[in-house]
Amino acid sequence: MSFQQHVTEKRRLTLLHLLRENGGECNDSVLHTGAVNLGFPLTTRDNVREDLRFLHEHDLAKAEMYGPVMVGKLTERGLDSAEGRGGRIDGIAPPRPVAR
Repeated sequence: MSFQQHVTEKRRLTLLHLLRENGGECNDSVLHTGAVNLGFPLTTRDNVREDLRFLHEHDLAKAEMYGPVMVGKLTERGLDSAEGRGGRIDGIAPPRPVAR
């Protein structure tokens, strides 16, 4: 796996976490800011939209356009993935185990 693919997979997992932490729904602008502030400084809004489309194609989130803004809505499968349930999904980094 290339480094860029690794970054993309981690960023997608981060977007799932951001959606979860925001009540399951968030627009691309807020997700972009979150990704940049959480260690993905080179992320563009186009990257976020591409990732939301990927998540949509894999039934991990719904991605809908509202005028110029794309909104992501977390699905049950996306929540399971963000929390490490449901097995590995190609294109998404597996979440790290939570210390208990």
